Amino acid sequence: FDYAIISVSLAIALATAAFFVHGFILRASFHHGQECDMTYSRFKFLPIEVSNYTAGARPYRLLKFVDARDPRNLHLWKDDSIDATQSSPHDDGSKVHQLSDNWCLLPQSNFTAENGITREAPYPNPGHPVLFIPGHWGEYKQARSLGAHGTTFTRRSHSYKYQNDVVRGLKDGTLNGIVSDGSDDDNNGNEDIEHFIYDVYTADFDGEGAGLHGSRLVRQAHFVAQSILTIAKACNAQSITIVGHSIGGIVAKAVPLLSTEVSQYIKTIVTLATPHDGFPYAFDSTVKRFYNFIDEGNSKKVKEGREVPMIVSISGGLRDELIPPSICSVDPSLGLTMLATNVMPSSTAEGTMADALFGCDHKAISWCHNVLSVVRTIFVLAATGGSLLGTVETRVARLRKHTKLDIVSHDYAEALRTEEQSFFISYGYVKAAALQATMPYRAWEFVVLYFIVASVQSLHAIVSGSLEIVRTCKYVVFLPVPLAFVFIHIFPLKWSTFVTTTALSFGSCLFYAVILHCILPLLSSLYDTICRRKQRQPKGRESKESWFLKYVYMHMTLVSVAIAAAAMYLYHFVRGHPTVLNGLAARSVIFWAMVLNAFAQLLWSSARDSNRTSKLMAALFLPILPFAVAGKLAHTLSLVSVGGQVDDQAGAHFFRGVLEI
Repeated sequence: FDYAIISVSLAIALATAAFFVHGFILRASFHHGQECDMTYSRFKFLPIEVSNYTAGARPYRLLKFVDARDPRNLHLWKDDSIDATQSSPHDDGSKVHQLSDNWCLLPQSNFTAENGITREAPYPNPGHPVLFIPGHWGEYKQARSLGAHGTTFTRRSHSYKYQNDVVRGLKDGTLNGIVSDGSDDDNNGNEDIEHFIYDVYTADFDGEGAGLHGSRLVRQAHFVAQSILTIAKACNAQSITIVGHSIGGIVAKAVPLLSTEVSQYIKTIVTLATPHDGFPYAFDSTVKRFYNFIDEGNSKKVKEGREVPMIVSISGGLRDELIPPSICSVDPSLGLTMLATNVMPSSTAEGTMADALFGCDHKAISWCHNVLSVVRTIFVLAATGGSLLGTVETRVARLRKHTKLDIVSHDYAEALRTEEQSFFISYGYVKAAALQATMPYRAWEFVVLYFIVASVQSLHAIVSGSLEIVRTCKYVVFLPVPLAFVFIHIFPLKWSTFVTTTALSFGSCLFYAVILHCILPLLSSLYDTICRRKQRQPKGRESKESWFLKYVYMHMTLVSVAIAAAAMYLYHFVRGHPTVLNGLAARSVIFWAMVLNAFAQLLWSSARDSNRTSKLMAALFLPILPFAVAGKLAHTLSLVSVGGQVDDQAGAHFFRGVLEI
């Protein structure tokens, strides 16, 4: 019977491995980026000074996108030695532009003592202001495609006549950011779209992983709030449209709740592939608390009848490998949710007509010409102020009318269900399940399943007093299916994901078996080979290797503190951040040392001890610990710097509820 169990478990292991390998191979062809037409630009970004902003752990910046073919901004950056029509220096400008430089291109009639603008623009023709917020580890340069649609210079090359017409319109003001009040009329609406321009500003968060800890989301929201006030003052703007990519959309939703002064300028928020129902990589509780703050704040405003920004959420669809479309929906009282499939005209690239049925991947949605051309029409509606108000049916009708697309229904769940059915029909059930099982956003399911599997097997092994490979094989055979069944019941998952959840359950059981019976024994073998070699020496004397390892083991805590302090301060020294040594910094170093010490103790005990409990604890916690402490490690790393402690004070006030809603 034992041989049969081992044989079946090996067969399951091979089948599971083949299933996941097949999924990864399919993903290579599934995420090819050809479902979208590329948006091109000759971009440059001009740094802008943000008023009342105190620098923190990261050097946040506000920049303005300009196209080298746009004549309105040439006086702000052009070098006489550069032919702007032939080349585009993609580097950031070296000059930080002040408010007095009139980087918003206001006419002289708008100069006031309050805004302090003194420089006259050669072509004073500002577009509707749009602020782009990048997502987790996102880059400000992702705004270049959105900016290109602002002036309609979106292709690699335009005809001579087209480019001349656009340049002339930008100079004489025929193309402008003004939308008539009667844009609901077909003729006026079409004319507004054709002559509408917008100017894109973008936040630069230095590639920060905002989703690791809630304090990062807080400081990004504060910076965006100050950036909005800066743009509103410089542009004399009545409204500013925000575009948030990924978790940048969550930051955008928080900004109106931070200050009533800022909320008056935010009428419309467009989110691209934003996880409104929870961040799938949030392993720190502060991220969940940040989400709760937004949900409670918006619910309170809706109940009290106060104005809230209109949110238009566009999900990347099933092709989005990082954010599942099921968590991109917004409450109907706050706005509309649409699949990229619903708004994307078919790509003009050959052989990609069917691929567009499943949306676009996570990064592509920020440059996809097919999506951004529709986003541009949404900006026209946003610039009118009131055209996106009313019931959900009214909003859908207006969007359908102005975008000229067949948005069949405002029922996002039904639209997603239809796309999933098409997906399974096109690829077949096995291929579709393999693709979905290997999507990165399923990582949290795998981690939770692994923890359950490891906990159950470890507890059973400790109680029974045996650590046999046959027992582990029995779990591989009999545990995954009922575990997947229970998992779907506990967590709000669809029954359509049962196959993929079962595959992840098998994978977690096999991963635990590999760690417990392959990797840890290999470590023990290496330890015996390298560190316990017998040397010819007088009886009673220990080898130098043995003495040294015992000394390190006895002083593991001190060694961990030294390594943690050196690593943390060296990191900030290399990045040029001023550091500080005080009680808060010391506690941060101690936390890092505790984590390093825990890792080292688990590895050490599992390698040098034959005790089964040590190996069980190592197999249980070694794969889980990085996910459990990643957010805290990222946060405490910043606390040994001066800017990080400044940010920590703002975050502490936020999470204590000392903020205006």
